[in-house]
Amino acid sequence: MKNKHILFMLFQLKSVLRDLPRLLICFVALALVILIAGVCGNGVLNSKNTPLNIKVGTVTPSDDSRVSFGITMLQSMESINEVCTFEKMDLDTAKEKLDLELTDEQLSNIITTKPEEYFKDLDALTI
Repeated sequence: MKNKHILFMLFQLKSVLRDLPRLLICFVALALVILIAGVCGNGVLNSKNTPLNIKVGTVTPSDDSRVSFGITMLQSMESINEVCTFEKMDLDTAKEKLDLELTDEQLSNIITTKPEEYFKDLDALTI
């Protein structure tokens, strides 16, 4: 009876050893695919060749210090500062620059404020 078990174990070992080279080749191929995908993905995500620079025009009243403080706070945030540049301008100039076609002067967005409505909403939220 023990002889049958040993013989069965030897047959199983022989079967595994016969498939081992194919298993190792598949493992190496999969590891290479994962490595190449990781390197390419890392290169795409960390490429500094084409930095994103979004120009945003800010149309704010010059006499309101709270709005100026808010825009200054936005400009000082590092995460925003890396991708955006803010330009203070009047509404007509901002609309003209927004309509320009693919130039360095073209704006991506305009921020306009109506501070009396904004702060009225904020005051309503305070307890």
